[in-house]
Amino acid sequence: MIETVDLPPDREHPSSQPLDTSTLNAAAHQMQQAFDLLVSNDPKLAEILKKVCSDRVKMVVFGGWARDRLFEFLHRTPLPSRDLDFVVDSTRPIAEFFPRGARENPFGGVGIQSDSGPLEAWNLQNTFLFQRERQAATFDALPATADYDVNALLFFPAQCHGVPALLDRGAGMALKSRRLDFMADVVAQPKIQAARAVILATKLQLAPSETVCDFVQDVCEDGVTAQEVQRAIGTYCPREFQGEAQRLLAQIRQGNMGGRPKTEFFFHCWGVFEGGGVRAAAHAGAYTAARRAGVTFGRVAGTSGGSIVAALVAAGASPSYLKHHLQTLDFLPLLDTPNKKEKFFEEKLPLWARLLRPVTWGRLRKAADVATYGGLHGSNRLGDWVEQRLVELVRPGSSTTKKPVLFSELPIPLYVVATDFSTGQPKVWSSESAGEESVALAVRHSCTIPFFFQPIRAGSSILLDGGAVSNLPAYVLNQQSRTSGERDVLSRILAFRLVEDDTGSKPVRDVVEFGRRLSAAVIDSASEIQLKLQPNVYPVQISTGSIRSTDFDRIGPKSKLFLYGRGVKGAREFFRRERLTALRADATAQEFQGFDEKMLLLVRQTHACRRTFLASGRDTYWLDHVFPSLLLLARRGVAVIALVSPLDQLEAKVREQEERRRKLLTLLGGTVTLTTDGFPFTGFAFDLGTNRASTILTYLPDGSQAGSIYEDEKVRLYTSDSDPVVVDIVTELVSRHIQGAVPSPLQLAYAPCAAQKLIDRLLSVPTYQRASIETRRIPVTRAIFVMQRRIKEFKALQVRSFMSDLAEHGYSFFASVQVQLQGGKSSIVTPPVFEQHAGSLVVIEGNARLHHCFTNGIDEIEGVVVEGVTDRLPSDGLLSLGNLRLVSSTVSMAQNYQNLRPSEYRHIERAVHENYD
Repeated sequence: MIETVDLPPDREHPSSQPLDTSTLNAAAHQMQQAFDLLVSNDPKLAEILKKVCSDRVKMVVFGGWARDRLFEFLHRTPLPSRDLDFVVDSTRPIAEFFPRGARENPFGGVGIQSDSGPLEAWNLQNTFLFQRERQAATFDALPATADYDVNALLFFPAQCHGVPALLDRGAGMALKSRRLDFMADVVAQPKIQAARAVILATKLQLAPSETVCDFVQDVCEDGVTAQEVQRAIGTYCPREFQGEAQRLLAQIRQGNMGGRPKTEFFFHCWGVFEGGGVRAAAHAGAYTAARRAGVTFGRVAGTSGGSIVAALVAAGASPSYLKHHLQTLDFLPLLDTPNKKEKFFEEKLPLWARLLRPVTWGRLRKAADVATYGGLHGSNRLGDWVEQRLVELVRPGSSTTKKPVLFSELPIPLYVVATDFSTGQPKVWSSESAGEESVALAVRHSCTIPFFFQPIRAGSSILLDGGAVSNLPAYVLNQQSRTSGERDVLSRILAFRLVEDDTGSKPVRDVVEFGRRLSAAVIDSASEIQLKLQPNVYPVQISTGSIRSTDFDRIGPKSKLFLYGRGVKGAREFFRRERLTALRADATAQEFQGFDEKMLLLVRQTHACRRTFLASGRDTYWLDHVFPSLLLLARRGVAVIALVSPLDQLEAKVREQEERRRKLLTLLGGTVTLTTDGFPFTGFAFDLGTNRASTILTYLPDGSQAGSIYEDEKVRLYTSDSDPVVVDIVTELVSRHIQGAVPSPLQLAYAPCAAQKLIDRLLSVPTYQRASIETRRIPVTRAIFVMQRRIKEFKALQVRSFMSDLAEHGYSFFASVQVQLQGGKSSIVTPPVFEQHAGSLVVIEGNARLHHCFTNGIDEIEGVVVEGVTDRLPSDGLLSLGNLRLVSSTVSMAQNYQNLRPSEYRHIERAVHENYD
C-alpha cells in the first residue's frame, strides 16, 4: 500500500493560470525538436512510440522532462533531465507497449532503462490520484494530479497528435517566478517527495513555499527518516547540486525557508492553551507553527482539552508527535459508560424515574443519565490515553512500573486548572505545588465537561472542567511571574485561543441545547474578561469553524486536519504581525537583576544595533559570555568601543584574562579606551545619536557585598522611545568617545581550521593531558547526558543567530572553523566537547548548542570526544539532554549544577582561546 499524506485543506493553493498562448506555442515547438532528437538517439523510446502510434492511442509526456524543457525555454539555461515519464490513454496494459525487461513501478505503471535514461509510463486511468479520489481520467484533469506545481504540465508530441502542444496548469508561471508548491492535496510516498522537493528547489533555483517547507520538516522531524531523505538526495540529486541540496534541507528543517515567520519577541515565553474539547488538534497546529518560528516555552498551562496539549508539551512532545497523536485519536472509544460507583447525586431518582430509564432513548435517555450520574460518559479511558502518551514521552522504552507519571517528572513546568464545585474556586495543579501527584488524573479532572462527563469526587471536593472558572488560565502564569526565585524576565505569555465561527443567531432546539449554549457563553465571556485584566498576555486567535468542543461523533480525519491547518495559520498570522503587538515598553518598565539578565538584555539589543556599540565599566568580563553576538556586530560593520580601567588598577588575579579579552577586542577591529577619571556610567549603549538609541545601565544596591555583584546587580534598559531624556544625558556624557567612530574594515571571515590545532589546545587542559581526543560525528539524542539543569536564555538566543550566520556562509554546524582576525590572527569556533564515561557521552562544553540542535531537528553534529579521563566529573548530577530547559533569570553555577566542584571544572574556552595564533 502506498503511503500518503494529506495537506491542510485550507492551505494557500498555487495558481493554475497558464502562460499566454504564444509563449506556449513557441515552447511546444522547441520542445518537439528536443523530443525528436531524443527519439532518434534512443531505440527503445522509438520502439515504444511506434507501438503507441500504430495502436492509434494518445500519449502525453508528463513530468520532469517536459518541465525541464520549459525551464530551458523560459530561462535560456541548459538543464539535463534524468528520466522521461509519459501517460497513455489506452485500455491495453501499458506493459504491451514496452520492450521485454520492463518492470512494474509502485504506481501501477512500468519502466525500463534506455539509452537516454529511465523511461516510465502508465495508463491514464491508472493515475494514482484518479483512482484514489475516484475521478474521471482525462488528459485535461491530469495536470491537477501533479505532485508539484512546476510539474502541472503536459506535452503533446506531434507523433501522436499531429502538432505539438502544451497544456499548462500553472507550471509555467511557477517556473517563471521560480517558486515551488504542491499542486495536489495528497502527497504519495512522503520520504521520496521530501527529497524531490529539495532537489527540485536546488536544481531549478526555486523558492519552496511555506507548505512545501512544512511538509519536508514534518517528514524529517524523526532523525531516522531524515537520514533516509538525506540518502535519497545523495542518490537522485545530480552530483553538482548535492552539497547545496543538503544545505537547503538543513535550512528547511530549522525553519529558515519558505517565508515562515521567525519570532523576535517570543523566543522564550510561556504558553497557555485554552480549553476546546475535540478541537485540540488546532492547538497542535499552533504549537508546530510556534516552535518553527523559534519559540521555546519555559512554562505551560491549560484547561480542559488545552490541558491535554499542555501536558504533552510539558512532557517533551515534538510537533510531529503532537500532530500524529491528535490526528489519529479516535474520540468515540474514549467515552466510557458512567461509573455506577461514582454517582454524583446524593439522593436517588424517584422509583418511577428509575424504572422508566431503561426503556427511554435519544434525548430523553440522555437527560435521565445526567439526572442519574451527573454526566453522559465516564472519563477513565481519556485518563488512560493521556497516561500512555506521558509514559512514552517521559519514560521512553524503559518504564516497567505502573506508577503514574508525576508532575515532578516533567521537563517543563506544567499548570493544570479544574473547578472545585464544592467551593466554586479553581483547583490548580503545578510542578511546584503538586510534584508527587498524577498528571493524567489532573488532566482528567480538568476535562470533565459539565453534563457530558461524569464529575469525579476527590476527598471532599467535586472536580469539574476548569473552563467553568478559567478556560484560558493565563492568570496562573502571571502569578508565577511575580514570585521570587527562578522567574522569567520579559516573560511574555502566548495565549492560544480557539474561536468558533460566528454563524449568526440560531433557534434554541431544547433545554439541552440551551444549557450548552449558556455554558459556552459564560466560558467565552469569562475568557475575554480575563484577557483584558491580565497583563503581558498576547492572544493567538485560532478560528475553528463550526466545530464544537463536544462534537465527538463529528470529528473525523478531515476535520482534524482542518483544525490543525487553522492552528498553523492562526499562529503564523500572529508572528507575522508580532512587532505591532509586542513592541511595547515592557522591557523599560521593569528592573532586572544579576549578570544573566543583563546579558539577555545585551544580546537582545545587539540584534538591532547598526552603528555604534559602547561598553563602559572597569573590565570586559562580559566579553567571553557574548562573544558570538559581538562577533556578529563587528561582521556587519558596527563600531565597537570599550571604555575600561587600566590593567594596573585591577586585581592581580583577573589581569591575565582581562589582557586577553582586550587583545581580542582589538583583533575584532574594536577600540579599547583607558580612563582613570571614572566612568560616565556602567553598562552598554547602542546607536547613540540616532532615533534607535538605547542604553543598559547597571548599579550595585547599597549594602550589597562586592562578591554578590553577579546575582545582586540591578539593571535597567532605557530607549529613545520610552526614556529620551536618559538616553540624551548618556549621549552627552560619552559624546567624545563615540565621535568619529568608524566601522572596522575587517571582514572577519570564517575559514576552515585544522582539527589537530583544536586538539593540541585541548590537551593543555590538565584533566586531558593523559586522555585521547578525537573529532567525531555525534547523533543528537536523549542518550547524551548533561550536568546542568538549565540553559540560559541569552546563550540560546545568540547560538541561534550564530548558527544561522554559519549556515548562510556555507559552513556545517560545529565543523572545524575559525574566524580570521586582524593581522593574520584567528579565533577557533569551539565545537561541543564531550567526555566518555561508562559508555555514555557527557557534555562538558556546548550545552546551549546541543539544546538548540535537539529542539530544532539537527540530528547529527561534529564534536570533540575525550576518552580515558580518570578525574571525576565536576558535578554529581546527570540529566538527559531532553531535560534541559531555558531560564532567563540570573542563575549561579552552584544553582545550576548538583554538588558543583569548581576545582574540577574543565576550562575549555580558556584553553582554546589562550592565544589567537
